[in-house]
Amino acid sequence: MNIKKCCNKADCFCEFVVNYDKSTGWIISTNSTAYAQILKAFENETAVLSYSELTKNHYATIKTKDVLLVRNIISELEK
Repeated sequence: MNIKKCCNKADCFCEFVVNYDKSTGWIISTNSTAYAQILKAFENETAVLSYSELTKNHYATIKTKDVLLVRNIISELEK
């Protein structure tokens, strides 16, 4: 499964991508600082967040095997 959302800007700063890997579980990545803050709010013992510096090419990634958590995160990101 792969979900990708991108705004209609040329540089696409408000994008998130959801992927599933059998060994890792769900991986949600973004290059938006606003979306990164949403991902941070969902970080817990079953959802590991990692991110680089908040720059133009910023990427935040959260990894989890909790499907319900993934559904909740996607719901928040799509608002």
